[in-house]
Amino acid sequence: MAHVVLMPALSPTMETGTLAKWLVKEGDAVSPGDVIAEIETDKATVELETDEEGVIVKLLVGDGAADIAINTPIAVIAEEGEDPDVDKLLEEAGTTSGNPEENAGDNAVEKPAASGAEPVEGGGGASASTMAATATGQHQVGSPAVAAAGGRIFA
Repeated sequence: MAHVVLMPALSPTMETGTLAKWLVKEGDAVSPGDVIAEIETDKATVELETDEEGVIVKLLVGDGAADIAINTPIAVIAEEGEDPDVDKLLEEAGTTSGNPEENAGDNAVEKPAASGAEPVEGGGGASASTMAATATGQHQVGSPAVAAAGGRIFA
């Protein structure tokens, strides 16, 4: 199955990068760990390795292309003998624009899940984890006592 290679975010502050040089050309076979390009950021030049096995079907940007937004398609890798419809593949991947927010896809940062905190009866708006709420009930310790101890439970 064909795979779209996206401009990676090589640092937490990176918004765009420059594809300094392709180290492969269309038709080259690649394996996981192969260095396929050199990417320049505002701080360093980093080698881009592939995680895919296959053949470089299409290079979507040229050597020296600057200001490429993260998550912008830069290449397509397919299995040997596969002839994917690149335009359809890019459309299906939802990565046809150069806007990093639109292209976030699988690389988007997820917000952490809720901690499981729930209100404690008589806590005056205070919250405690399910474990703390259970412990206060088992030891017959009211929420004001927990609050007075700085939220810690001492058994």
